[in-house]
Amino acid sequence: MAAQSGLLIKNGKMATDSGIQTNIAVGINQNKIVFVGNDARVPEKEYANIIDASGAFISPGLIDSHTHGGVGFDFLTVKHEEIGQLLNWYASNGVTAVLATLSAGLKNDYLNACQTLTGLVKEGSPGARILGLHIEGPYINKEKKGAQPFDEENPVKVSEADEYLEYFNDAVRVMTLAPEIEGGIELIDHLMMRNVICSVGHSNATYEETIQAIQHGLNRSTHTFNTMSQLEHHNPGIIGAIMVSDEVFAEITLDGHHVHPGAVKALLKAKGTDKVVLITDSIQASGLGSGEFIRPGDRHIYVKDNVARLKSGNLAGSVLTLNLAVKNATTMLDLPLGTALKLATQNVANSLGLKGIGTLEKGNIADLIVHDKEMNIYKTIINGKLIYSY
Repeated sequence: MAAQSGLLIKNGKMATDSGIQTNIAVGINQNKIVFVGNDARVPEKEYANIIDASGAFISPGLIDSHTHGGVGFDFLTVKHEEIGQLLNWYASNGVTAVLATLSAGLKNDYLNACQTLTGLVKEGSPGARILGLHIEGPYINKEKKGAQPFDEENPVKVSEADEYLEYFNDAVRVMTLAPEIEGGIELIDHLMMRNVICSVGHSNATYEETIQAIQHGLNRSTHTFNTMSQLEHHNPGIIGAIMVSDEVFAEITLDGHHVHPGAVKALLKAKGTDKVVLITDSIQASGLGSGEFIRPGDRHIYVKDNVARLKSGNLAGSVLTLNLAVKNATTMLDLPLGTALKLATQNVANSLGLKGIGTLEKGNIADLIVHDKEMNIYKTIINGKLIYSY
C-alpha cells in the first residue's frame, strides 16, 4: 500500500464555460494538482488529509492583477511585520495570488516598498502569493491622472525608467503608462526588452497613438474606460483601439460604479470572454467600511456606500473584493458562473504570460478555492496548503 500524503478535496462541483460538473474531486500532493475528476475514480486511501466540499464549488484561486491593498494596508507603505495580515485578508476573499500595485510618482515610498515586496516575490509569502509588481505610472498623462499623485513640478523622466525597475530587482511585471507622452513609444520598446508588460492607462492617447503602441507590444489596458480617452464616432480613442485589437487584455473594475454594466457588455461583445480581466483596484480602505482614509501621497479618500472618492467627487480606487467582482459578473453581466470565474483566473494568468496557474489541471500549482454560487469563500488553498477556512 502506498504511503499516505497530500490533500484530497472531494464531493464538489466545478463551474466551467460549458456548464457545471458534479461529483468532482481534486487531489493535491506537495504543491501540485495530481488529480482532477470524478469522485468515484479517486483512491481516497492514498491521501493523508481529506476535505469534504459538501457539494460546494471547487475552483482555481482568484488572481488580482491590480490591487493597492486593503484592511488598512497599502503595498507602498506596508511594513514587513504587517504584510501577513494583508496577504491573509486576500486569501479570505478567495484570492490566491496578486500583483502588488504601486501608485505613480512617489519615489521615496517606492524605495521603502521595494525592500518589503521584492523578497516576497522571490521567496514566497504567508498568504496570497505576490506574483510581481504592477507599477501604475509614473509615466502617465497629468490630464488623466485621476487619483494618482502625479508630481507636476518634478515629473520622472523616461530616461530614468531603468532606475525605477532596478529598485525592484526585476520584480516588475506590469507598468501602466500613457503612450502619447514624450518618449512613450521608446519607453514601450525598452520595457518590452526587459520583459515588462505595458498597459495603457491614465492616458489621453488618440486611437492612432494607441494602435501604434500596440504594434510596439503594448497588450493591456488599465481599469478600462476609466481615466482614458473614450470612444467617439470621429475620435475612437483608446477604447476604440482596445475593442479592435485582439492582442489586448482589458482590465475592468466591476463594482457597478466605475463602469456601467452595459459598457462592459459592449466590451465583451467586441473582445469575447477570453480577453477581459476582472480587477479590484482596491485601496487600503477595503474591508473597513465607511470613513475618511489617507492614502500614500497625503491623498484624502472618503468612503461612503462602498464607493471611494476624493473630496472633489472623483473616484479613487475601489473597496471591491475579487470574489464580489466575480459575483457581479453573474448578476450585472448575466454570465454563467464558470465564465465569470475565468475572467478572474485563467484570463488573468494568460494576460501575465503565466503557466501552471489559473485553471484546475493536473500538474498545475495547487491554488484553489471552495465556495458557493454567491462566491462566499469556505476554503482557500495556496501552493498546496490550507491557508483560510471559514
